[in-house]
Amino acid sequence: MKSFALRLPIAVLALSVAAAAPASAQLGHLLKKAKQSASGGSPGDASAPPHFDASTVELVPARVAGVLKGLHAQARVLAGSNGHSVASLNAQRDAAAKSLDASRAAHATAREQYDRLVDQRNECRTSVGNQREQQREKTNTSSGGSDAAMQAMVAKYKQEIMAAMQQGDMQKVQALTQEMQKKMMQTAGTAAAAESAAQDSTARADSLAVDKQCGPAPTPPPFIAEQDSLQAQLEKLDTDIRTVQQQAELAASTASALSQLQYAVALERITTCLRGSREAFSKAELNALDAQQQELKQALASIQ
Repeated sequence: MKSFALRLPIAVLALSVAAAAPASAQLGHLLKKAKQSASGGSPGDASAPPHFDASTVELVPARVAGVLKGLHAQARVLAGSNGHSVASLNAQRDAAAKSLDASRAAHATAREQYDRLVDQRNECRTSVGNQREQQREKTNTSSGGSDAAMQAMVAKYKQEIMAAMQQGDMQKVQALTQEMQKKMMQTAGTAAAAESAAQDSTARADSLAVDKQCGPAPTPPPFIAEQDSLQAQLEKLDTDIRTVQQQAELAASTASALSQLQYAVALERITTCLRGSREAFSKAELNALDAQQQELKQALASIQ
């Protein structure tokens, strides 16, 4: 397992800011569009004149100085100014990953045997449970006494209500109707309580039957807990690393006085220029970047 690399931050910046806040979820897409816009709007056309807008700002001296401030702020957070450095977190992650890999290699055969036992018991439990459920369905289909009793009671009241209506005794009709509804509710409540108790009893009986036929769950070997603990450490360290990176990117944006998207685009363009691709820049930009070239290279190296 490889540690999080502290690469030149543009891809990381776009991705991790997107993970940090729903409002920035499209930063990677916006960054791509901004880069196309800066190069004249045609992908791959580095010779086109730069186009400046809300996301792509001209790299005049003041903005280059702002990006330098952002890089310094980003480096400080990555180095641990907020309590944790990415380097130390990566070292911890590498150690945990190495221990986990070693444990998995040492216990591969035993883990396979344990997993097989678990799968076999689960298959047995499913099979036994299905068999008991099918048997209950057959029994329930042939019985149905409570429904029959309810239907008989309703039929009796309907007859009495019809007789009262024929006699024109509407007061009796109303009284019988209310009485029937009350008894129906009482019967339904009693049936629901009985059904709930029956379900609890059935669940207990099923559990006992399944355990009897399939046996108890296999005891996890000690290395299972060790591996689970190491995996949990890795996941926490991954989260901690992303958190520090996001904090660093936010600090960089704040120090540079640019939005996170503007800072990301500016950093990408500066990196492109320092690598020798100087076509898609204005003359003023090239002068400003050349004047700070050494400082920019050092600052970029500090966040790698």
